[in-house]
Amino acid sequence: MSSFRAILLDFDGVMVHTMPLLFRMFCDKQGNILLWNEQEYDASLLSFLLYCREHEIRLAIGSNSRVDYIQHTLKKMHIQDYFVTWEHVPTIFGREQIRISKSDPDFWKQCADSLWVFYHQCLVVEDSIPGIIGAKDWGMKSCYFHRFSSPQKDCLSMADYHVDNFDDIIKLVT
Repeated sequence: MSSFRAILLDFDGVMVHTMPLLFRMFCDKQGNILLWNEQEYDASLLSFLLYCREHEIRLAIGSNSRVDYIQHTLKKMHIQDYFVTWEHVPTIFGREQIRISKSDPDFWKQCADSLWVFYHQCLVVEDSIPGIIGAKDWGMKSCYFHRFSSPQKDCLSMADYHVDNFDDIIKLVT
């Protein structure tokens, strides 16, 4: 059994590739999404989500993006049901709920608190230094995900683990 009871995921750059050339979103004046183009994501994402569900590893998303954008993307990918608690409360946290940056340790703390787990039982999957720093400050393990970009030397040295796909995360938690 894994020592990790929860995995906290960054959204942009980890779950989906949202580089400007691949991503276009248009909104009306009220912020409603009008047009959405497909985004690239790691092919092993679904097997990772299934593995977590089968092994009762809780999942949350922490992102500087808007929650409606995240939810819309998850629905298009048909994976929104993986990000709820056993009481069916969403575990998606965007800039509306967490009004601090990822380098602030309380960012990932709030995500972990929603899952009712101890911080040392969390693995934070990130693609940036601020997110890695924030996770480590609460005693969470950090995993640098570099599937969609060239590995950054600072992130490689700072993170506890580094991977370039979700299958490698399954190996970490097995």
